[in-house]
Amino acid sequence: MQKVVIVANANLKNSKTVGSEVDKSDIVVRMNRFRTDGYEEYLGTKTDFWCINRKILLQKSNRYFGFYDKNWNNYKEKYPTLSKCVMMTYCHEKNEADSLRREDIVVKNNIEVADTHNIMCELSDRWREIYNNDKFHKPGTGILTILHYLNLYGKVHIHNFDHGKTHHYWGVSGPEDVPSSHHTWEFEEKVVEDLINEKKVAIL
Repeated sequence: MQKVVIVANANLKNSKTVGSEVDKSDIVVRMNRFRTDGYEEYLGTKTDFWCINRKILLQKSNRYFGFYDKNWNNYKEKYPTLSKCVMMTYCHEKNEADSLRREDIVVKNNIEVADTHNIMCELSDRWREIYNNDKFHKPGTGILTILHYLNLYGKVHIHNFDHGKTHHYWGVSGPEDVPSSHHTWEFEEKVVEDLINEKKVAIL
């Protein structure tokens, strides 16, 4: 079984110095506006898949719209094993991923779109079991990435997740660098804890 490691963007104050272990993994997944310069001891550098949310890719009003165009070629040069960019976003509707695959930037750059509709259905069911309501809406990139690659590979390792408790490790330059109030952090942490207990997810 391939060792898949998903590296998140939480503050490093409680992070372990496992950069070398990350780099020895078969597949390393990083997310959104990640960076490695100066953080190699904690996070490593190996990068195989880059998962990025739809706001950064598609929402022109987003502060970081255009981030992909500015960074893809640099990332490809800097991370020689980087093979794909994946739009990792919530799909509320059954055919939503197909619609996203027709977006110009996706077609032009051969960006993969993760079909997360079934994951969203499973998360919604779990939410109702716990909270007995239908208010579940918008999971973060991290939990979707965990569940997507868990479905593909059977087990994943995670590193530097803290489920919305701290800002991004590179500091705060705007509202996008602090945990979004739109996400369901407590619930997502519970889902991950259950997967750890089931030995489907392991902390690096």
